[in-house]
Amino acid sequence: MIRKNPPIERIAVGRIQLGERRRKKIDSKKLEALARSIEETFLIHPITLADDLTLVCGERRLEAVKDLGWASIPARLCGSPTDEERDRLEREENTQRTDLTAVELAKRELVSMEAEDDEYSDKMSEKSGKRGKGQPAKHGGGSKKDRDARGLKKKRLRSDIAAAEKYPFVDAKGWTATSIHTVETQLDAMSEKDATTLAMICNESGVPAKTALTIVGNASQMKPAVRKETLDLYRSEEPHKVSLSKTRLAQTPPQPPASLSLIRAAINKLETALDRPNTVGRGDIRSSISVAKSALKTNEESYQALRRKEGWD
Repeated sequence: MIRKNPPIERIAVGRIQLGERRRKKIDSKKLEALARSIEETFLIHPITLADDLTLVCGERRLEAVKDLGWASIPARLCGSPTDEERDRLEREENTQRTDLTAVELAKRELVSMEAEDDEYSDKMSEKSGKRGKGQPAKHGGGSKKDRDARGLKKKRLRSDIAAAEKYPFVDAKGWTATSIHTVETQLDAMSEKDATTLAMICNESGVPAKTALTIVGNASQMKPAVRKETLDLYRSEEPHKVSLSKTRLAQTPPQPPASLSLIRAAINKLETALDRPNTVGRGDIRSSISVAKSALKTNEESYQALRRKEGWD
């Protein structure tokens, strides 16, 4: 029988038995990559054991921590599952791990890291007679560089979790730590009213992460007055205005024409040539630079006019 919601415990690696496992061979390269990931970010998902300490789920994680020299590993004791229940647990665990959002992963990883820090502090306090919970260290303390990296990692995880509390729509499939940080930075730069409205739009059913990124990114490029006008349409709650607002926000802004970068590159090359002491025909070069700068100004004005016409400036 399976035990419901078993707590996470630390189990000595040497006590765990593999038993009869279907996986006969583990890819050494994949195992090495997993061990490296665990060392850099920590073990996000505890393994699952039966009460007799026979492994149910997580053989690759177990082998990876063995390679890292861990003495113990976070695990859940799930009771005494039948063979059928073991198969179901393994399938469900794989599905659940696939379905976790970036924020859920961050929460799990932070809990695991803090549990490890507390365990290390407890061990140190037993030796010194002092208490130091939450000390940011790995097994054995690690180097200062390791401790600093670990501290920064926990800070980033807390930041991701805090961003999801502020903007709940990022706690969904498709979001990564990088995209969450990007959207948070863009929304924080806006007025509270505009940021709240955009969060409401992105939180609507059926808005995927990619579309939400586009909406917030486009809004961040608009001048404040244009953005307010666009979001006021949504805030009016009139169906046709709401639709118009979302259409504007989801549109891709016009990109600068290739001619701008080509003309700038030509000007740079001409100016570089003019700086060389042995360059001949300086008058012609200066004339070419003047013509190129005039063309650049014309192209830039045309591009800015297009942005204004489409409501971006």
